[in-house]
Amino acid sequence: MTGKTVADLVNERGKTYGHPLDNFRDIETGHVVLNKCPDPEVRQALKMIWLKLCRLIATPDHQDSIDDIGGYAETINMIHSERARRKEKQHELDV
Repeated sequence: MTGKTVADLVNERGKTYGHPLDNFRDIETGHVVLNKCPDPEVRQALKMIWLKLCRLIATPDHQDSIDDIGGYAETINMIHSERARRKEKQHELDV
């Protein structure tokens, strides 16, 4: 760590993204809707995308959050591809 306390780091984030009370409320509001997704792994990726969207509301030009959204969207593709690969592998073993 850089000599900063955890409280210092949290306060820095608060300056960027707003107070945790507000930021976490925004995040939780989205999670109520995202919990409707029946796929638990995809649902988690969507929750991470939502978290980054909430951060972009406060800092729309924050490139790291923009990049992270793309990365989490790609993980959804990876989940589907890996499931298909494992299903095919299992099918080969069953035959």
